[in-house]
Amino acid sequence: MGFRDRRAQKQARKMAEQMQQGGGADLDAARKQAQELQQMFGAQGSDPVAMPDMAELGELASELGGARFRVRFAADAFGPGDTVDGTLVASESIKKAREIKAELRYVDESSDYVEGVTHATTGSLHQGPLESGVELPFTLRLPEDALPNWPGADGVVVEVQQGTMIRSDGPPGRLHWELVALVDVPRGRDIEEFTPVPLSGDASRWAGTALPPGEQSTKRVVKGWDVEIEPQRRALRRGEEIAAALTIGKPGADRTALRAGLVCDAVYDVETTSTDADGNTTTSRATRTTPVYEDWAEIDPAAPKQRLQLRVPEDAPFSYPRYKKAAFGLEWKLVAREDKRLRRDPRREAMIQVAP
Repeated sequence: MGFRDRRAQKQARKMAEQMQQGGGADLDAARKQAQELQQMFGAQGSDPVAMPDMAELGELASELGGARFRVRFAADAFGPGDTVDGTLVASESIKKAREIKAELRYVDESSDYVEGVTHATTGSLHQGPLESGVELPFTLRLPEDALPNWPGADGVVVEVQQGTMIRSDGPPGRLHWELVALVDVPRGRDIEEFTPVPLSGDASRWAGTALPPGEQSTKRVVKGWDVEIEPQRRALRRGEEIAAALTIGKPGADRTALRAGLVCDAVYDVETTSTDADGNTTTSRATRTTPVYEDWAEIDPAAPKQRLQLRVPEDAPFSYPRYKKAAFGLEWKLVAREDKRLRRDPRREAMIQVAP
């Protein structure tokens, strides 16, 4: 379910509240709002605003608005491999429900989009209309190698010293675990409700079951550039050091714009809007990249071969490779680059994997 869907849910709840507060609402305006909401949810049907009265408009807004369940978890916090037990409590009736399920989802979220990977799902918890107050127990399990939330409860650590930078203006996205209640409703009006899963604060539990092998990949921008960077290994954990060999084909003391270091980039999707000459507006999804961590080493541009030693802090981001249609990801790399005036900056990027 995307960010636009959640935004539509907020609008729908507001619309339902306005309709409940008084009968002075304008019917044409309400119809227009309902149409916009249905379009955002991708509702099917050639006549999405064929609703004769305010009661049915209010019903649509209520259905889209969500807020149907309270969640009681059986424990205060959960970690990798734990069974996540709890109860969904219906806070109001869902007369048109066909089936209700629940799942554990690791969510990657940017400012404009929300995607996620489902790691566990229940069978059918309930079939048919649901009455207010009904309790639906569920049992799910976090994977043994579950990743933690990012940023953590304390947000993004700020550190600016000796060439190291961790962004202080907030990250462009986040990763987190959610319990998702799924309600199958006719006519494409399915309900999804999201509740954060309370997680254990014991960092030692979130190391994963095995260190990933690392991606044997090096990206080259500007072919034929004379600088190479090669890590001694391609995978490590937070808190560990990594060594790399830097080779300069044409060393020279005057190459003062040459840099090498360790970088973590956030790769995330945003919604962009463009308008053509006729005034038609087009909305599209675009991918952006920005560093969330940088540590540039001191190098000697006159030395043809040298060894770099860099460390990943314990509270730094971890790798989260983007999958198809992901909204947010984190990529680590060792980078060599040279700033060129009025020319494209050449660079080498040796991809690495950083586990929690």
